[in-house]
Amino acid sequence: LSAAGIEVRNDIEFARPGGEPLLMDAHIPPGTGPHAAVILVHGGGWTTGTKQANFIQPLFEPLDESGLAWFSIDYRLAPKHPYPAAVRDVEAAIRFVKTHAKDYRIDPKRIALMGESAGGHRYDELFYRYQREGALRSARQVVPHAARVAPATRPLPGSRAWARTTRP
Repeated sequence: LSAAGIEVRNDIEFARPGGEPLLMDAHIPPGTGPHAAVILVHGGGWTTGTKQANFIQPLFEPLDESGLAWFSIDYRLAPKHPYPAAVRDVEAAIRFVKTHAKDYRIDPKRIALMGESAGGHRYDELFYRYQREGALRSARQVVPHAARVAPATRPLPGSRAWARTTRP
């Protein structure tokens, strides 16, 4: 437990695609819950970064102080794992958190996705797809620092076009 009574569980395996473990850290506020939850998706230009990357660490303290349960996740990185591997990993994390809601004292109907930089791009992809498919009952998109995509002369790392150029 942290000084604020936050229960921290590190390196929880939430999926194993192709035998490669994907890990998350959980921060659970005190109390019986059920708490609303946030899944934090790191940035890193689709090719670098981890659930503990220094550029997302400034979010940890405000999230701990929020009263929300939150999860910081790893996902498979390009170019080793072409698109849509990372998106599938984020979806696996969502499924895992929902399935284990009681273990983490969260409300599976109140889970938010938060992405920083490339993680914001992953969030955008899922938000718009779920919205298009009618899978969102109520959602708001807040974009304080999402990926910004500018025209490029070559495909962006992690995109479908980029994945086609990197296959053997």
